[in-house]
Amino acid sequence: MPALLTPHLPLAGLGAALCLALPAAGFAADTGSGKAWSSCQPLGVVERRVVAKAEVGVEALRDYVYITRGIHRLSMIDVTKHLDDWLAAAHCAGMAVDETAVRRNVALAARMPRI
Repeated sequence: MPALLTPHLPLAGLGAALCLALPAAGFAADTGSGKAWSSCQPLGVVERRVVAKAEVGVEALRDYVYITRGIHRLSMIDVTKHLDDWLAAAHCAGMAVDETAVRRNVALAARMPRI
């Protein structure tokens, strides 16, 4: 068994070196941008989709929340409660978001009666 692994040891060393070098290179490249990236809260997949759907329109947002309510336990109350945090995280992550459209569509969707 060790004879089978012997030819692949140089590749394993190269992989380990790349794994150690790449995060440091990403950190060095990101520190010059002026952002304090460590203070940014990560935006989850669901939150990213909510912000994107809210930017598209009221019906898109309500449909997404309705469809995913059982899977992600998401409601319009949660969206309105956490919207400020999600928008801040979206801006921090570099997402180009029309904040006025998102806020308007969330407010309209929250006022609509539930189906």
